[in-house]
Amino acid sequence: MLAHRIKQRCITETPAVLNIARSLALCGVAAFIGGVRHGFAPQLSEIAYACAWYSSYLFIMMSGTLMLWSILCGLVGNPRYHRMLGAFCLFKLAMCGLWFLKDADAMWVAVSWGLDIVFIGAFSAAKTHHPACRWLIAGAAGSLVAGLIQCGWLVGIVGPLNNDLFHLLQIPAVYAFYAAALVL
Repeated sequence: MLAHRIKQRCITETPAVLNIARSLALCGVAAFIGGVRHGFAPQLSEIAYACAWYSSYLFIMMSGTLMLWSILCGLVGNPRYHRMLGAFCLFKLAMCGLWFLKDADAMWVAVSWGLDIVFIGAFSAAKTHHPACRWLIAGAAGSLVAGLIQCGWLVGIVGPLNNDLFHLLQIPAVYAFYAAALVL
């Protein structure tokens, strides 16, 4: 929904803005697959459950990486650096993706998403003169807090409640990224 709204509301469709919209769309696909996986787990075959597991997490990793690249390109005015930023983002995605496919542990997804969020927050904090940075910092901070709660590091326990809290806290963080795309 937010991805569609970005395309409707933005006057100029820069590559950074379009890729943020694509990133939010990938995030929505991952959420849908994850919801199906969680909601229908008893009815899914082992193969269907595994496919949903792998695909939802790979979509999350791709979404975060695309968001990172888009935001970095949106904040870096010189297009000559965009390829280098893309190579950096693809390298990070490839490394985390290979570790995930080898180990199938959700930790690699958390590492990939966490790195994306930390890079977005740090880069935005360094570029505070840009009007989108306050939204980016809010989105990064919200995502980081949500991720730390999901991992159990802020509340001390791990369970289904952590996952639910993560998703509730991620809603305003995703909205902040949406608002940043409108400013970019």
